[in-house]
Amino acid sequence: MARKPTVNAEVRDNNDTKNVLTWHDFSLMRAYLATFDGIPLLSQETMAKRLGCTSTNTYSKWERGDQEPPSIVSRSMELLMYLCMYKAGEFVSEEACWQSFLNFKSITNRNSAMLHPRIGDVGSRLRTLMSCAYDCFAMNSGPASKHTVSAEGYHCQINGQRFIISPGFTKNGKLAGNTLELFSQVAAMVSREDYPNISSYENEGSHIAASVLERYREMGLHETKTVKTKYFEVKRSKDDMIVSFKAQLRTKMNEFLVDAAEHTRELDTTLMSVTELRDGLVNIIAKSPQGSVVDGVTKLGSHIFEITHAIGSNHRLKSRDFKIIEQTLCHLVGVDPSTIERPAPMLLRNAFGLSDADKRCIRTRYYSAAIEGRKMTITLDKPEYLVAINDFISDSMVDTNEKSVFAEYRILTGRASKLINGVDLEADPLQLTGSVVEVSDIISRRGVLRVNIANALERVLLGISRVNITHSQIAGAVIKRLNSEHLVARASQTPKVQRFLAEKLELETSCTAQNMATAEIRTLVADLMKERGIKPSDIPTFVADCRFFTFEQIGSRGIITFKDPGSVETINTALVLCRDEEIKRGEGRATQVNDDDDE
Repeated sequence: MARKPTVNAEVRDNNDTKNVLTWHDFSLMRAYLATFDGIPLLSQETMAKRLGCTSTNTYSKWERGDQEPPSIVSRSMELLMYLCMYKAGEFVSEEACWQSFLNFKSITNRNSAMLHPRIGDVGSRLRTLMSCAYDCFAMNSGPASKHTVSAEGYHCQINGQRFIISPGFTKNGKLAGNTLELFSQVAAMVSREDYPNISSYENEGSHIAASVLERYREMGLHETKTVKTKYFEVKRSKDDMIVSFKAQLRTKMNEFLVDAAEHTRELDTTLMSVTELRDGLVNIIAKSPQGSVVDGVTKLGSHIFEITHAIGSNHRLKSRDFKIIEQTLCHLVGVDPSTIERPAPMLLRNAFGLSDADKRCIRTRYYSAAIEGRKMTITLDKPEYLVAINDFISDSMVDTNEKSVFAEYRILTGRASKLINGVDLEADPLQLTGSVVEVSDIISRRGVLRVNIANALERVLLGISRVNITHSQIAGAVIKRLNSEHLVARASQTPKVQRFLAEKLELETSCTAQNMATAEIRTLVADLMKERGIKPSDIPTFVADCRFFTFEQIGSRGIITFKDPGSVETINTALVLCRDEEIKRGEGRATQVNDDDDE
């Protein structure tokens, strides 16, 4: 039986629900319990075993909200929390345990980057929203929206005064996708006549989707009552979500989609350089099941290959990948990409909303594609294309690497003043003198870790070694992720350890301000630990294990230690080559200026 709605959900007594654990808290609880084991995070497999669940996939469905967990599972999760706190000697009462978890939850939420908005380029912000919104509407056109949205070429329009998201809900009532979120953001933005000229503003539609979902949870799983928002109304019909709005809003949104279409067309048709095409194609093929990397050489094994995640988790087409494939084939057959009237990204984007039968064969200029879920299967029209692609990729393996790391060379030389140890700044260009490099002022005024130098050093080594890593494995992502876990781990320590950590931070900050050597700082910290009776195992460490080096934070100083001493020589050689390239570029520009003067 569906649960009856409350009279006023906003004024409910918190005491009624504070000790009720739902699937929304499973992910946070998993992170919280990891703090008692002294590890960054418990895996879903480990968590499933602790709850007595034999299937990791089932637990992951509970955590994502794809499947409602039984009440006994939620209760088992609570008992697991009490047990962990009891073993750690921190159990006082159930209420105290819950308060500790809520404090952890509050700290984790505050640490989210989304809670630190910054003023940015308004034009860039609008273009980003245009791109996201156009993808959203075009991919929900036709049968996907019960024909309430139509898309033909780069003409996407809302046909009436309602928009149907199908399916709009999963079986357990969770909102499906981010379609309503984008719709509400566009609706809120176009409702302001002056939105293109506002330097900085908070989009009032950002949290409407979450609010609608919460209202439906309160009213019951299959409730069909209408939920009214500031800009539109939402009504549930089985698993469909029907969004109704006024004719004036429809007119404004269609005008917005016209501008968004032009911006999307520009993104789809902008010509890419040969280097960009090569590098992009290597990344695409390396991630394909039909691709292989042997001795640093990437090769495509079949003219039929898959792009596993062609559709992102946000239901947006990764159109740049298909732009790269099409423009590469244009380059190989000698065709100007600008002459293609129906680019592949546009065709695939519009086809996403078609029926399953129509999505099995989508014709583009040089290949056909089949959409199945988030996977895209590409079939090249001619076998010769496969040979040409492999030859095109193999050419990139013998290219010199000066240009590929030139941007990193600029970063390192431009921020040389931040390198305080392990670097010879008098050399031209600067040279690393050892396997340990120290970087100063790694914490910005906003309290954010600066990882640009670490990223630049890693990209130099990646460019030379031709190694491909995912975006979550790059040094900056690893360091920032560990920093978040470190902050959470610190907050969950005993009062004694927290007092020591505060003293340690103050000591390190003072020492780095006095330009003391890192070895001296380590000695002072060790002495402080002995005075306070703290063991090394009691405090959370901050040492990020990146691909080529480790990163450690001491106060406002970052310590980069290379795993392989040969990496230092590789970076030094690359810096010299880039310096020579810079000189050649300067001489070329000077010669051109002199020629112009002669004329």
